[in-house]
Amino acid sequence: MKQLVSLPCLEKLFACPGERSLQIYMLHRPIRDLCLAAGYPVLVERYPGIASVTLVVLSLLLTALLSAKPLYRFFRALQKLPERLLDALHGQVGNVVK
Repeated sequence: MKQLVSLPCLEKLFACPGERSLQIYMLHRPIRDLCLAAGYPVLVERYPGIASVTLVVLSLLLTALLSAKPLYRFFRALQKLPERLLDALHGQVGNVVK
C-alpha cells in the first residue's frame, strides 16, 4: 500500500479525504440515517447485487463530496473556534504562552 500512495496520481486521491476526515465522519451519519429512512434495507433484500454496487458508488461519491474544500474550510474554522475563544479571553494570539 505504501507504494500505491507514493504514486503522484494516487497520492492526492487518498491524502485529501484522509486529512479531511472530520467532516466525513461527522456528516456521514445523518446521510446514512436518511438512507435507512428512505428504505435502503428493503432495496438490499430485493436486489442485493444492485444494492451492493450502488452502495460502493454512492460511498465513493459521498467521500468526494464531503471532502470538498468549502466543507473543509468550514470544519477547520469550527475546529479552531475553541482555541480562538480561549485566546480572546486571555488576550493571547496563537499558542504563545506568556
